[in-house]
Amino acid sequence: MTRSPDDDATSREHVGSNPFAATLNRAIEVRGLSLERLQAKLAERDITLSLTTLSFWRRGRSRPERARSLRAVAVLEEVLGLSGGSLVALLGPPRPRGRVEQTPALGFEKLYDEHVSLRHALDELGVDAGMQVINPDLVWLSIHDRYELDRHGTEAHLSVRHIGRAVGPVSVCRVLFQADDPIRPGGVVRAVRGCRRGRVRTDSETGLTVTELLFDQELSPGDVVVFDYAMSFEPGGVAEHRFGRIFSMPAGLYVAEVVFDEQAVPERCHEYVQASRDADIQVLREVTIGEGLTATMAVQDVHQGLHALEWDWKGPATTR
Repeated sequence: MTRSPDDDATSREHVGSNPFAATLNRAIEVRGLSLERLQAKLAERDITLSLTTLSFWRRGRSRPERARSLRAVAVLEEVLGLSGGSLVALLGPPRPRGRVEQTPALGFEKLYDEHVSLRHALDELGVDAGMQVINPDLVWLSIHDRYELDRHGTEAHLSVRHIGRAVGPVSVCRVLFQADDPIRPGGVVRAVRGCRRGRVRTDSETGLTVTELLFDQELSPGDVVVFDYAMSFEPGGVAEHRFGRIFSMPAGLYVAEVVFDEQAVPERCHEYVQASRDADIQVLREVTIGEGLTATMAVQDVHQGLHALEWDWKGPATTR
């Protein structure tokens, strides 16, 4: 491809007005790396980027915005010897691409059956009434749920790991749990690592619980946080038939494991997605329950909506 003098002028203009591109370009020059060598160093760390993408980022002709691209930027910081979060902090708010605007958050009423209860709980926790995202200053790079059932097919334990990146100053994450059986006493959130439990709001009529998890220190834009929490449930209740997570904004990787007891194994299990609570359910695939009695799903580049596993019992709960 032949470049014209106008192309060079345009690139200089983009870089000059783009602090991310200017910093990236300078760091590459200081390290004395060609784009091919930089691409190879990223590949050694399991990050795949085309030379075109690297070139466009360096020249300010495009910018990283999706969760996968932001993960690549974090590795770029490491390869180029920059402090963690220094490049991400220069990105600023996402910009529109052509005529397509940045994906807006879906409103609570489009995602949650109990959106009125959720809004009330968030109001009590001091969340801005106009906010349509539970954690607006966090982008999820990865979420891993492990959901364990007992011999009656009822929920026994949930363990969760979050990996997020701050896009604004933030010191708290709010986690939501919606019980399918509101009559049964809800589980209690326990902070495991990287956080401590704050305030809790529960609606006993709907089974909805919102819990604050407080970080060890306030995060600045670009900071990465890893934290774990768990929930344990009292015996009793009805056999569960599904588990999943609702995303109001796009995210990176979502992994869900459902672990069954050997005395209660479903006849079949499938993975599905539902873009909003009024949308049709889209069944994606049958999920095999192996010798470990675990059904697993993994979604890369998560879209908004509900991502879930659902299973069918032969009876109240299958006895193996």
